[in-house]
Amino acid sequence: MKKIFSTLFLFALACSVQATIEKLEFKLTDTEFVPSYTGTNTANTETGALAISGNSSVAWDRYYKSPKYDLSTYDRFVLRLKEAAPADLLLVINQKGFWETVGNDEGNADHGIGYIGTLKAGQTELSIPLAGLKSNMSVHSGTALDLSDIWMINLWTGGGGAANTFMFEEMYAEREVLLTPFDWAEAKAEWGEENMVIDAANKTITKTNGAWEGNNAVSWFNYVATDISAYDRLVLRLTEASNGPVEVVVSNGGFWGGKCHSAVLATGGTELSLTLNKLKITGTPGAEETWATGDPLDLKNVNLIFIRTDNGTANQVIKVDFFGFETDPEAEDETPVVAGATMEFTLATANKEWSPDFLTFDTENNAIVYDRGEEFGNAAASWLAFTKTDISAYDKLVLELAEPSSGEIEILISEDGFWGCDKGNSTTLAAGQTYISYNLATLTRTSDSEPLDLTNVNLIFLRTAWTNQQTIKIKSFRLEAPSTVTIPCTQSGKLGTICLPYNATVEGATLYSVSGVDSKSAPKYLYLDEVGTTLTAGVAYIYESTAAADIVCTLTSSDKVAAATDGALVGTYAATTAVADTYVLSAGQWLHVVEGKEPTIGANKAYLNLENVTETSAGVKAMSFVDELTTGIGLTPMDEVGSPKFNVQSSKIYNLAGQRMNKLQKGVNIVNGKKVLVK
Repeated sequence: MKKIFSTLFLFALACSVQATIEKLEFKLTDTEFVPSYTGTNTANTETGALAISGNSSVAWDRYYKSPKYDLSTYDRFVLRLKEAAPADLLLVINQKGFWETVGNDEGNADHGIGYIGTLKAGQTELSIPLAGLKSNMSVHSGTALDLSDIWMINLWTGGGGAANTFMFEEMYAEREVLLTPFDWAEAKAEWGEENMVIDAANKTITKTNGAWEGNNAVSWFNYVATDISAYDRLVLRLTEASNGPVEVVVSNGGFWGGKCHSAVLATGGTELSLTLNKLKITGTPGAEETWATGDPLDLKNVNLIFIRTDNGTANQVIKVDFFGFETDPEAEDETPVVAGATMEFTLATANKEWSPDFLTFDTENNAIVYDRGEEFGNAAASWLAFTKTDISAYDKLVLELAEPSSGEIEILISEDGFWGCDKGNSTTLAAGQTYISYNLATLTRTSDSEPLDLTNVNLIFLRTAWTNQQTIKIKSFRLEAPSTVTIPCTQSGKLGTICLPYNATVEGATLYSVSGVDSKSAPKYLYLDEVGTTLTAGVAYIYESTAAADIVCTLTSSDKVAAATDGALVGTYAATTAVADTYVLSAGQWLHVVEGKEPTIGANKAYLNLENVTETSAGVKAMSFVDELTTGIGLTPMDEVGSPKFNVQSSKIYNLAGQRMNKLQKGVNIVNGKKVLVK
């Protein structure tokens, strides 16, 4: 589960958060590009014309190279043509070898793990969501791809036939990220300042040491222990390559302490990205130190981050485009299907799957009527229409009959349609019975006794007995959700929104309603009132977790409210597109919705509409807005005059001498890495 900013995470680096789209591009001019990976093909790098013969491919190939392509942090993979495709073009994302057949490539049985997407003839764009991507190659179908270890990307024409020319425009993996740049006004010369110039306005570091080959350093955090665990990556990006190596250090022990992680951007490079939760200590411990080289770096107590020039490069210049943190924004964790909810299968949405000429749907009496005359056979009514459907949020499948049937009824859930029943599970309601309910989580596939993949079901059907006549009068055929909603949570202070169609009690979180905002046109604070732990059906709330444990909502009423209320928080029962100029909560932060880039809000969530909020300064807690991106940095208690104040019990407070204090004092305090003046 993605980490989010803790409730009292007030370290803001005195700078704004920026939202941006990052791309990993695959170009025809890349050194890894192979135009004739299989077959004889040509690529015109100027026009983008790819002439690919039948059953052949071009490739971006890192089979024998390292590192492999890492797509694990990207949201989607996009292929775009300048003109409509003259024939189907297959985009293949390969974890290992290109070949599908086990053992085809040097006897490697793990080859054939990959995903094949199809850009259909006449289309110009293919977009593949990367989250949860699974292999659909025949050998390893259903195996989850390790997107951090992709060996090659192929464009393949599939079967035989004549050559076709595809007008390539671009291909890339993309992700939306939040950038938190370091404030260069707070950059400190850490070493060799007499031989260095820091141009804060242009984010440039210049060594002025002439022939002397020493090194210099520019640091941030000023030795104040700071929690950076909410961020995903530390990134240094240069506007142009430096004339020497550039070292980046993240330290628990200041400038001279060895308890740190060091990484180097080589000469000629322009970007260094460090995944924070993978950082290990690269320093060497002293005789009395209790840590060891290779231990995980303590991200909750980082007191210095610095850029250091190279000791062996005179007059080095480092021109920085961006230095700071990247965070992958995510919609709030998807809440499971709401407590008490059902997916009802009715004859109005059913299909006749087998022997349709002998099958009638009596929708008035909700009955399946099978009449084959004197001949024996069977027939089936099906649902889901061969469309991949995730039913994992439900825990039971229930069939209730209005009266007993004359023959047995087979109930089958399949991953692979009507004829792929071996990739499914079959259960039988005996003749004369009227009710069956069984636990979906315990179901296994007939083919291999492996657990049924409930995220990948494409057909559910009722099949008659082997007979000539049978009537099945259905009272209800449904999937049932659990009686509780569980929201995954691994930390205290997690923020989210929730809106359920049933009354419920909440355990593990406190609910808040919106009481006002200081300004609709230029919001700085959103004010909240505490509601408690009782959730009213149809009403949307902000919640704050109270412990590092899952949040559980227990249904207290079976009366469903048909529609969510439309107030300050606009609730959703189903996935909904947010409206422009509203605000959505992502990774614990409120983000402004820009017209043309409206995100989808998950079911049982809410977004914020300031048009429905009163301008006021009243409330028991507040959420902050930062710049126009409206980035919430946590809930803070209110003081007597209606201004947010720090929660002393949860905040780390130091004086200017670096001593830890249990309360604010007059003068300058360091609170969670930020200077606070108390008069």
